[in-house]
Amino acid sequence: MNTHLTTSPAAKLLYLTFVAVLVEIGYCIWGIMNLPSIWLIPILLGAYHSGYLLARLTVFRNAGRRNALVLFITMVLMVVGTYSRWWPLLFISLPFFSAALQGTRRILKPQCEISSKKKNSTKFLAMVFGSVAALGPFPFALLITLVSIGATLVSSNTQGKAEIYRAPQDFKQGKARLWFELLHHAHYFAYCYTFWLLLPKNSYPFIGVLFPIGWLGYGILETLLREETKYFNVWALSVGHLLSAAAILIMALTNSVSLIIVMWFLTGLGGGTAYMLSNVPPAGDREAFEDVGHVSGCLVAGASIWITADARSSLWAGAILALAAASVIVMRKAPGTSGQMEMG
Repeated sequence: MNTHLTTSPAAKLLYLTFVAVLVEIGYCIWGIMNLPSIWLIPILLGAYHSGYLLARLTVFRNAGRRNALVLFITMVLMVVGTYSRWWPLLFISLPFFSAALQGTRRILKPQCEISSKKKNSTKFLAMVFGSVAALGPFPFALLITLVSIGATLVSSNTQGKAEIYRAPQDFKQGKARLWFELLHHAHYFAYCYTFWLLLPKNSYPFIGVLFPIGWLGYGILETLLREETKYFNVWALSVGHLLSAAAILIMALTNSVSLIIVMWFLTGLGGGTAYMLSNVPPAGDREAFEDVGHVSGCLVAGASIWITADARSSLWAGAILALAAASVIVMRKAPGTSGQMEMG
């Protein structure tokens, strides 16, 4: 066995990415099949994503071993809540599990570089494994136990400190890009966990297999726009999110399962234009705006469904947020945002 591969920062980061996505998609499926009200589904995932914000705290940013302890304790709570279907326990444990996991991931990120192909392949595999949640509480609880023990071991052997980005003096020049970042993520998380409710119940066990379809477009554009070229154009960002908004609206209006899945793919092609943001100097703490976008999108989804008692309302909300993203990036155009193509 090549021990270097099993202990390298890249291998650790890929494994923790696998765990993060598996837990996310797994609890999406678990929530759809077990929570008493559908509006709780995005709220549960919002609790999970709140851990991304908690991971910014010093307690999670500079102590892999401390994160390992948090992972182990929260794993026990998650397993009990999963197996017993006592969902309030998940709302308590998931934020801190996520915070410890992301804290260690952020320690490892500066220590290695991973190609988008490897990263996305890991995510796709994790989504498929998330389907275990559909097999019942015991198989899913067992899987959570196994992968969490692995994450605990990885964290206990991780050293370093994750730094928080400090905004430059010209922060205001790129403010539109930061608001676009927030709205881009909010639009995605407003519908990505709830549109599955529009499908027949007998398709729920296959959500983990179908989830990567929406990410194919993201994967294609990430490779094209972030690795093979250095292209940035605000109008391309705007058009991409207009496409995403249109696709989401069609999903909300149709009863065709096939059309919903096709539109799910197109949302990835439209939303994937956001990878262009990596091709210009950072305007501020993008990670913070991204994390707030995760949570706010989930909260918007939960609130819209709670008010209307209809899952389709979360798609309408997602489309509105996509339109807002398409507007803010062109209405508040920042200096240095003209289109350019540099072949890498």
